[in-house]
Amino acid sequence: MGHGIDWACIGNQLESANQMIGRGVRQLNYGFILSCRLGYLQMVTLIVDNGTVDLKLGIEAAFESGHPNIAEFLIGKGIDDPNHVLRSACKGGSVKVVNMMIARGANDFTAGFWNAYSNKYYIVMALMIEHGATIVGLIDVKAINALLNLGVDHSKFNEKIVKPIIDKRQERIDA
Repeated sequence: MGHGIDWACIGNQLESANQMIGRGVRQLNYGFILSCRLGYLQMVTLIVDNGTVDLKLGIEAAFESGHPNIAEFLIGKGIDDPNHVLRSACKGGSVKVVNMMIARGANDFTAGFWNAYSNKYYIVMALMIEHGATIVGLIDVKAINALLNLGVDHSKFNEKIVKPIIDKRQERIDA
């Protein structure tokens, strides 16, 4: 009977899902994650209000699928690990939620940087650097240029990588 709730979630069929929950269906995690991925806020609300689900997985699914409103709703339901949400928000490029998690004590800025880097969210990358992310690996020239254009101090990067870029920029300015 658990699979029926999943199909109701995929089709955003609130009435069917509500009836199944009323009949005692409690295997809600998969349908919950699907609803988060698909951006069905009413379905997510129904499931969260009527079952025990893993909010962290829902937050990840919402960010990965471009539904920060779902993630923000779930954050409002309570989280116990602001660093986990920070990393997910960085991967999803949500500056608003990144700032919210920093205000709640999240401090895993280096992991947040690399999560933002994986999807080229330069503003979030700059924010992570501003808060103390340690950048020890190689990042591409486009990312460095974007971060420098956002005003990130070039001393935050590996000098072997950044010096040629800074020199080329200076050559263009001097020309």
